[in-house]
Formats: sequence, C-alpha cells, structure tokens
Amino acid sequence: MKSTGERILVFAMCLSIAMTAIFAGHKVMAEEAVASTIRMTKTEGEVKVTDSSGTELKTTDNMRLFNGNHVGTDKASYAYFNLDDKKAVKLDAISETEIHKKGDNLEVLVLSGNMYFNVSEKLKGGQNVNVRTSNMVMGIRGTIIQTRQNGDTTEIVFIDGNGEGETSDGQHIEAGPGEKVTVQGDQDGSVKINTDKATIEDLGGFVWIEIANDPDARDKAEGAGFDTEGVTPESAKDRQNKEEQANSDLQDKVNKNKEDQDNNSNNDTYWGGNSTQAQTVTNTNTPPQAVTPQGQGNTVQPETPQEPAIPENTNPVVEQPSEEDPPAENNDGGSQQKKKYKITLNFDSDDGKVKSTVSEAEEGKSVTIKVSPKDGYKVKSVSSKQVDLEEDDGKYTFDMPAKDVTITVKFEKVEEDTPQPEPEPEPTKYTVTTECDTSQGSISISPSGELTAGTSVTATAVPNEGYSLDSMTITNTSDNSAVTASGDGNTKSFTMPEGNVKVSAIFKLNTYDIATSVSGADASFVSVLVNGEAATSAAYGQKVTVRVKMDDNYYPKTISVNGNSEAATYVSANTGEEPWTLDYEFTMGTANAQVDVTYVTPTAITGYDSDGWMMSVTSIKGDVKFSTNDHEGSIFVGTTMDEELDPMTDTLLIIFPGATLTIGERTTIKVGSNASIINYGTIKCIVSMETEEWNGSIVEAGGQIINRGNGAIVNAEE
Repeated sequence: MKSTGERILVFAMCLSIAMTAIFAGHKVMAEEAVASTIRMTKTEGEVKVTDSSGTELKTTDNMRLFNGNHVGTDKASYAYFNLDDKKAVKLDAISETEIHKKGDNLEVLVLSGNMYFNVSEKLKGGQNVNVRTSNMVMGIRGTIIQTRQNGDTTEIVFIDGNGEGETSDGQHIEAGPGEKVTVQGDQDGSVKINTDKATIEDLGGFVWIEIANDPDARDKAEGAGFDTEGVTPESAKDRQNKEEQANSDLQDKVNKNKEDQDNNSNNDTYWGGNSTQAQTVTNTNTPPQAVTPQGQGNTVQPETPQEPAIPENTNPVVEQPSEEDPPAENNDGGSQQKKKYKITLNFDSDDGKVKSTVSEAEEGKSVTIKVSPKDGYKVKSVSSKQVDLEEDDGKYTFDMPAKDVTITVKFEKVEEDTPQPEPEPEPTKYTVTTECDTSQGSISISPSGELTAGTSVTATAVPNEGYSLDSMTITNTSDNSAVTASGDGNTKSFTMPEGNVKVSAIFKLNTYDIATSVSGADASFVSVLVNGEAATSAAYGQKVTVRVKMDDNYYPKTISVNGNSEAATYVSANTGEEPWTLDYEFTMGTANAQVDVTYVTPTAITGYDSDGWMMSVTSIKGDVKFSTNDHEGSIFVGTTMDEELDPMTDTLLIIFPGATLTIGERTTIKVGSNASIINYGTIKCIVSMETEEWNGSIVEAGGQIINRGNGAIVNAEE
C-alpha cells in the first residue's frame, strides 16, 4: 500500500484510565478511555491489513483488530472502525493507521492521512480519547472531530464536544464546537498555536458524506455554527470525488518520484559526510533515502521522505483468527524475523560529524546519534519529522518506530563577540491638532498621527453646507510662531517643524441673492424682507419674508421660490386697513433665490338664487347671500352636481376683508378637490330651520376652506 509522503499524523486513542503521555521531553497528562475491542466494520475500495510481521491478512467485514495490525487505504478507498460499538472512526483515502494494544490500553495511530472521529455517546467520567501528533496531545470527550496533518502542521476541526491538551513545548490548548486548532511545529522544537472559527469548507468530502447521511451529526454541526444547507448526499459525493482526484494525482506524482529513486540507487549511507568510516548497506524492503556525499565540503542533500514500502504479493494472505479463539493480543501470520527500518543522517561534513550507533534497527530499539561540530562551529539544530530526540551532552537518543527515520543536523559558525555601535536615538515625533467650529466645518490632516520634523503635511478645510472658509492659520505651538504654508483655496501644505502644530480655521455663512418677478400686477405689490428690513440677499439658513399686497382687483394666486410653489408658506394677513398685505416665508438655501408671484383679477359676484357653479376665480365684496329660492339645492365651487364632487377646474372663491357670505336655509356649498375658499371676512350659515339638514352648510370634498386674517365661519339665525 502506497501512502502520501510528508503527512505524518499520529492520532492516539489511549483508552486506559490515568495514563501519562511522555512527549518530546514534556510530560503531558491526558484523560483516558477504556475499550476492550476494535473492529473494522466495513471497507470501501482497496484496503489492506497486515500483522506486525508484515504478513497480509484477509480483510472481512466486522474484522477484529489486534496489536500490531496495520491498515492502509488506497485511492478512493475508506475504512470504518468501531470501538466497543460506541466510538466510530473513519479513515480517509490514502491513509494509514496502526493498532497498538497492551493489556487494557489501546492506541490507534494514524501514520498518515486524515481521520473522522465520532463519539456518539458521552464517555463516563474519567474516560476520554486522546489525539496525538508530532507536536501535541489533546484529550477529547464526547466529540466529533476531523484531523489533518501536513508535514509539521496539525489541524483539528471540532464539530461537537471539547478538547484540552498540551503542545510538545508545554503550551496549553483548548478548543470547542465550531473551532479549528492549527499547531505548527518548527525544527527548533518550538510550536505555534492558532485557533480560528471553522467553516463548512474546512471539512473534507469524506466528512461531508457523514454529515449528509447522519441527522444527528448534521444537527451538531449546525449547532456549532457550520452552514450545512448546501451539504446534501449529492454535493458531498461530488466534493469527495474532486478530493479523490486531487489526492490520486498527488499520489501518482509521489509514486513516480519513488520509482525514479529506486531505479537510481539501492544503497544507503548512514554515516554521511566525508568520513572514512562511512559504511554502506543494502535494504531490499525500502527504497534508498540518504544521498551519498559528492566530495569534500559538499552538503548532504535532504532526502524525499518515504513511508515504509509494503511488499506487494510477497507474503501469503493469512486468515484473521476466529472470534472464539483469538491469539494472545495479536493475529500475526507466523514467526518471522522482526523488520528493521533505516536510519539516514543529513548534515554538512565541512562543519562537523554525525554518527549513529546503527544504520538500521527494529521497532522499539534505542538508537543514539552523536553530534560533533568542528572548531569554530556549534550545533544549531537536531531534528526529525519521525521521532522525538532527547539530548544529553552532544548525544541524541530515540526509540525506533515502525518506519524509516531521517535525522537532520544543522551547524552554524560561532560568531565572535564584537562591540555593537550605540543605536541611533529615535527621532523626536510631533503632532498636529486642529481647531474650528465643528457646526460650521472640519479640518483634515494628511498624514496624521505622530510625525517627525521635515515631514510634508497637507491641511484641508472642509466647510459644512452653506459655509465657506474665511481664514486658516498654522502655528508652531512650541514658540507660537507662524508656520510657512503654501496653497490656494481650502488646502494648505507645510513642512513639519521641530514642535507640535495647531491648524485653526474660521468659517463663514454664505450669502445668496434674492430676485422677484411679478405677473398680473405692478411690481410694487411684492417686497422682500429679512429681519423686518427690505433685502435683496440673505445668508444660508436665514428666514426670508415675501410680503404681497392685495385689493378688490388684484389677488396673489401663486407664490413660488425657484419654481417650487410650496417653498414659501403663508404666515399672516394684515387686513385691518388698506392696502391689505399677506406675508409668506421661506428658508434661504445654498443658491440664489428667484421669487415669482402671479396675480389674478377675481370676478365679483353678488349671489346665487338657484343651483349654480363657480369655475373660475371669483370674489365676494360686501354682503352676499346664497340661497335656492326656498327649495333644497346646492352651490358648486369647482365641481359638478355629481355626488362624487368631481373636480372640474382650479377654482378660487375669495371673501375679502369686511365681506360676509350668508348661506341661506336649504342651501349647501359644495367644494371640489381642486378648489379653495379663502375667507378674510365672515361666512354665516343660517341654522334656524326646524329640520337640521335644511340649515345652511358647507361640504368640503378634498378642497380647502381657509380662514386668514380675521376670517371666520359662524352659525346664525335669520
């Protein structure tokens, strides 16, 4: 079975209570979970199982696994496991895992690839499962997670439950639902931790498959903040297919590189460098990994990391032991000699020497590496992606794992202590402050913040609506001297002096012109006032009064400002003495104002004695009575006899000051929606009839009856 190189994830489910994990020189305590059996419940695609001697076993559904069993998946292949029928594990495509069991302690080591872990039930108190990688160990309890490993980077996405643990350098880790923990290891042994909010895109296709088909997993994912709306069986399968293709292409590339390396050499030098004591050995089970030195002073190039190759069709397939009579803690196919794994050393022989006690070793054997830098050099780092090294006086030891190991040693020159020049003092920095009436405008400074002397600075005054800049001053506050500035308009530029600076601006209200136009009457009928005084201009925001005259022959029908007939509003009427005047008012804006007044000459009427219509501008002077000659009827102002009072024209009835309009009995005035009755005098409704509906009355249907000045509507008896 071929596996993806450089992905070395070790996922450990340590299932015994109160076990202490010793990791890279740090003691990491983790909660444990006890489990008696682990079964491979089903497989998809090509899944291979071997025992501890490398003998291939026959794969069956619900297959029980024992100590030393090795499980590997190929392209588009998956393996499913159960621990005591409660804890579920799924192994992704192109991944490898190995079972270790000692007494009641059970570990599942994921040697490479990805894994999905689902604890469907909360474990009992004191029980847990541990995730262990090359740079961290984390206890998880009642959880659903996905694990990924890429080189020295570990990623764990929590879908449900919480996890807690430590890194190899003793840092504390905590994570919960909806979080993604990334642990990045370095060759010097340091570890960086980053915790982010996870999204659905952080989960692989093989996990999408589980969420799409497991309502409980979907509910927990949604509860953790994952957007699962687009996760369907179809979309999950499509995502998995795309990942399978990408992984397949990568695996083909790795296999091609491995095949090319096999063709080039079958020898492995484990001493390295140019040492005359170098020994060469041949390993028929694995491809060569070390690079033979190229001569004095040449650097030994690092090899392409390789996983142990599983011999193809060289071992007989062995039946798995029966459930009734399993062998003691294993299912090895026979008594074969234990497999040995290679040790490769990478270092520059010009800088020092590196020696190993052996060139290959069985799993579990102790190996010592001696590192000796040359004069003038020191050890910079000693690292391995496969094992954790313990150092003691230039010697590094480790226990051989079930795979080849590469040790990389880096030397560096010992620098002589030389006196360092005194650092240049930090330049003094200064600030620019602003001062202005913020109701009138503001000042922007670029660049802002702390500035050094000599920095070019731009100050821009920004007036509010209706204002403009009157003046701007720039002052060095250290001595209150003026700072020289250049520029026109609202922008000034200056060079930062050796001192703080204050920029002050004064804004002023803008003034705009007012012009009048009179139609239908003499221009003297219209005047403009500001604060009670005649004016031809006004400042932004000021109230402007338009005073118009009227008499029996001239009435101001419309008053508009810049074409808007609603801009000027009626304020008051002076009808106590002639000439009568009306005051309208508007607020000055940010442009010149054109005031247009249109006068009309109303037709004076003396009354109606039957049903009638008013369809133009009419007026009432003196005393006028509307009646219907003792029969019930209506007078229509700007409408027809239709009960809906449909508007006919833009009609205006004016009752001038001192005039009285009497609405006789049995008479009703009906006002259309586009008509108005403007009353400066008195409207008298006769209400002496015994039948109330025969009283004089006014019906307003959308139009207006407006009392101005001393205008009033009263009820009276004949």
